[in-house]
Amino acid sequence: MSKKDSIDIYSNDDSSYEDIYSSDIYSNGPARKGSKHPKKKKSRAGRHIKRALALIGKLLVTLMLVVVITGSIVVTALTVYVMKFVDPDAGVDLHKLQQGYQTTIYTVDASGKEKILTTLEQSVNKEWADLSKIPQHVRDAFIYTEDERFMEHDGVDWKRTFGAFVNMFINIYGFRQGGSTITQQVIKNLTGDDDVRIERKVQEIFRAINLERKYTKDEILEAYLNVIHLGRNTNGVQAASKLYFNKDVSKLTIVEAAALAAMTRNPVGYDPINHPDKNKDRREYVLKQMYEHGAITEQEYKDGLNTELETHLTKPSSSGVKEYQSYFVDHLVNQIIADLMEQKGWSEEKATQQLYNNGYKIYATVDPELQTLLEKKFKESSTFSSKVLKDPPQAAMIIMDHYGNIKAVVGGRGEKPGNRVLNRATQSVRSPGSSIKPLSVYAPAIENDLITYSTMVKDEPLKNVLIGGKRRDWPNNYTKRNYGTLPVEQALQRSLNTIPVKLLQDLTLQRSYDFLTQKVGLTTLVENNTTSDGTTQTDLSLGNLAMGDMVKGTKLSELTAAFQIFANGGTYAYPTSYTKVLDSNDKELLVRDNSKGKRAISEETSGVMNKLLQRVVEGPYGTGKAAKISGTTVIGKTGTSNTYNDQLFVGATPYYVAGLWYGYDTPKSVEGIGMYPVGQIWKNVMQDAHKDLPEKEFTISDKVVKKQYCTKTGLIAKSGCPKATGYYKSSNIPKTCSGH
Repeated sequence: MSKKDSIDIYSNDDSSYEDIYSSDIYSNGPARKGSKHPKKKKSRAGRHIKRALALIGKLLVTLMLVVVITGSIVVTALTVYVMKFVDPDAGVDLHKLQQGYQTTIYTVDASGKEKILTTLEQSVNKEWADLSKIPQHVRDAFIYTEDERFMEHDGVDWKRTFGAFVNMFINIYGFRQGGSTITQQVIKNLTGDDDVRIERKVQEIFRAINLERKYTKDEILEAYLNVIHLGRNTNGVQAASKLYFNKDVSKLTIVEAAALAAMTRNPVGYDPINHPDKNKDRREYVLKQMYEHGAITEQEYKDGLNTELETHLTKPSSSGVKEYQSYFVDHLVNQIIADLMEQKGWSEEKATQQLYNNGYKIYATVDPELQTLLEKKFKESSTFSSKVLKDPPQAAMIIMDHYGNIKAVVGGRGEKPGNRVLNRATQSVRSPGSSIKPLSVYAPAIENDLITYSTMVKDEPLKNVLIGGKRRDWPNNYTKRNYGTLPVEQALQRSLNTIPVKLLQDLTLQRSYDFLTQKVGLTTLVENNTTSDGTTQTDLSLGNLAMGDMVKGTKLSELTAAFQIFANGGTYAYPTSYTKVLDSNDKELLVRDNSKGKRAISEETSGVMNKLLQRVVEGPYGTGKAAKISGTTVIGKTGTSNTYNDQLFVGATPYYVAGLWYGYDTPKSVEGIGMYPVGQIWKNVMQDAHKDLPEKEFTISDKVVKKQYCTKTGLIAKSGCPKATGYYKSSNIPKTCSGH
């Protein structure tokens, strides 16, 4: 073999190496003496191992690079996340805590300028105590129960936080372990932000660290001991000491201090008076923590375990009753609490506490001057009758703009008896009577082209109807007479019962019900309810929908808001008392934007209905004539329940939509008691509300066509026909009369 051949055979080229092992040199015939053939095979196996190890190495390097790159991405994302969601300023001024965080209600005038309407004050039992007056054993009871490393950490106990995180997945502690330090709890109490969200927790951690940089441990502890909730509407150790033990916090014993510290996890469940056994169990844990951390001696610990707790529940002192807040503010508070519960998932107690104690800014829809006028009118008996009645009925009224923004509301006659009392305008559910007809029958019938302004319908009852187990002709009109064949305009003007019942049969019960509940926001109607005695209740019936004889009834506020569709071109927005609520950091907490609303009926239907409802007030047969205001166009509808227990007028002007109800809280007839007609009572308020307003007309769609109709046929009149003026959708104009 030549030198060249030898070099070729042992070349580093793998293909040559494999070829030599497959050649006849080794495969044919016996091996030559001294052959190293076995070693060649071992060398070949070693090469495979090396290649495998190299491959594994490459994989490991690749994995390491992936981890590094992924980690970089995560760190970058976290940095961006923190920069986006975490406010470096906690937004908490501990020096202001002694005065508390008042919630302020603002109004905005016509020029857009903010004005303070009032501040909210809740009868929270609280009394500030400087840290110097709080004994060390009281401080220790709370520290070693809630945050044993409080004096060492920088605002966040990382060990506890990690433990709480792990415990979410592996139940290490046997119960849900909290990770919040005293510093973090101060932030929660003051911001009211304790949603279970990652971004909220991250923000809280950074705020806690920042708070520890700005304030000393003593300042943070003092804040905590004065804001901590300790049951029975009581905040802070000073107020709690007086409430449960009738003594100043400086006089608390070790056992009493432990009893209060035992309540922090669940103030209601560990109440020492209502749940003494549970408080004792938890109190013993507090004492053990204090002993193990050297806060009390062994003898004090044993004495504490064997000492019976004596409580002396005392009534919190009152600093005097201020003037009661208005019915509007009552409703505003109720609505915001309900929205916080729905949107934030808070309990009613928490929503109330946060609203009153966390420095919110509320932008209200109220017109203060109109609210004052309405309150004044409802204190004067002359608004309701010409003389003072011995047993006058109650009354309520609500005024909105055309987009559901409440401008004034009064929930009862006379002096207001307290805060957050019954508001008959927003809370009571009463029969709407005939005031429901424009919403349940006429508007959806015109929308669906079943009728026009002048469609002729015969005024007669349905024959042989089963009512109360007996068959009879039904229904009757409230006048106990019938008027022959009439145009729709007169049927609504006279508030007849027979014609809307007939129209409702064509419209169908379900379409009417769906319109009321889905288009114009009535929430109190009953679709199907089975009572305890097996009786089925439903508002899907002719009497209920055509005449307002509802199972429960309607709220005046919702009924009034529904009428906005006849004043604003057909859009609906649920009635609201505020536009936005900001938290103490001026961040939006709640928003209600009624500026757009949603389409309920077409602009043309709205325009036709507006003209029809003007006739209820201005027409010769109109049941609402008493509501007419000189110089102001009024639309509206009266309503009287079958038993005369409820009287209503719901109407609108080019400026407002307003609803009025009167009746007795315990239902009984208001017929013949000496009250003014309900339309006149409405007028007595609304004419003063419009006294300084310039004259204005409703905006009606230019697609609404004004034509003369024949009063005999309801068709478009021609020469020789008896005529009246009608208003029609451009898409549904009657044919021309061909003669009589």
